[in-house]
Amino acid sequence: MAITTATMQANVLKELGQNSSSTTLLARALEWLNEALDDLQMYLPEAEFLQVSEMSITAVVDQVTYAMPSDFFQLLELRNDTEANHLTMRTREEFDRLHPDPSSETSGVPNDMTLEFDRDNSRNIIRIAPPCDSTDTLYAVMRRWHPTLSGTQGTIWDKVQRPLERRAMYYGSLEVYAEQEYTTYRQELNGLSLNKFQALQQMLSIQKPKPRQIPTVLKKSDY
Repeated sequence: MAITTATMQANVLKELGQNSSSTTLLARALEWLNEALDDLQMYLPEAEFLQVSEMSITAVVDQVTYAMPSDFFQLLELRNDTEANHLTMRTREEFDRLHPDPSSETSGVPNDMTLEFDRDNSRNIIRIAPPCDSTDTLYAVMRRWHPTLSGTQGTIWDKVQRPLERRAMYYGSLEVYAEQEYTTYRQELNGLSLNKFQALQQMLSIQKPKPRQIPTVLKKSDY
C-alpha cells in the first residue's frame, strides 16, 4: 500500500519525539525526507522508483551537442531510429581522443557519444560524432531524478517508506539532538537507515531476472 508524504512527515517527527502538528517542524521534516531521497537515489541508482523515460531528439544537420532535461540522472542508451543503430557510449577522455573536434568532421551517421556538463547553462549534454547529415530521429533512454517530495504529494512506493523515514530521522537528529550527549543516538539512526538501504538493495537484486545457469558435468578424465 502506498503512503502519503504528509504521513511520512508526521511519522518522522513522532519517532523523534517532536510535535507532529507543528507547521514549522513539518516543513523541516519535508526537507529531511528530500535529503533522504537524494541519498537513496545515489545509493540505489538502479532502483525502479527512479523515473525511466525516453526522450525524442530531432537531430540538426552538423549539430554535435544536445541538451538533456534538468532532472536527468543517468543515460542508459542513445539510439538512432532513422538509421537503426545504437551509438557507443564513450568516456569523455576516450571520446576526445577519437574525436578532437567533432564539429569539423564530415557529417554522416553518428556512431559515438559522450556526456558532459554545460556549466554556462547548468545542464548535462550529449555530444555525438560524427554529426548527422540529415534530420534523424534520436532516442535517449534515461533515468531521471524522482520529483522532489512535497506535502501535497499523493503517494510514494511503500517499499521506500521506512528507508526514507529512517534516513530523514537521522538528518532530523543532527538538528534536534545536536548536543554531544546524543552522539550515540545519532550514530544509531545513521546505522539503522543504512541497514534499511541495504535491505532495499537486496530486495531489488532478488527481483532482477538472472541468467539461466547451465550445470557443468566433469568427466573422470577432467579430475
